[in-house]
Amino acid sequence: MNHAHSKSPCAALPPPTRAQVLSVNGEEVKSMKQLVRLVRSCTDEWLSITLDHNQKVVLNMGRASQASPSILKAQCIPSDRSPDLLGV
Repeated sequence: MNHAHSKSPCAALPPPTRAQVLSVNGEEVKSMKQLVRLVRSCTDEWLSITLDHNQKVVLNMGRASQASPSILKAQCIPSDRSPDLLGV
């Protein structure tokens, strides 16, 4: 039996890097629940996330929402948030 195809396509991915979210659209983030609420309630075209180490991520909300399912699947991520944040 050939087991070459039984491995996850994500098995060879490098470990993720970590960054702390400082603010979303200028509002300081104090918890994961608040972060989820800020992202989900954004009605602007653009979402600006400020990270530590003077890094900033700016996302087009429409494109990000549309691309999220395929990104999660491609990176072998089962959900966009942990079970404790699903109801947020």
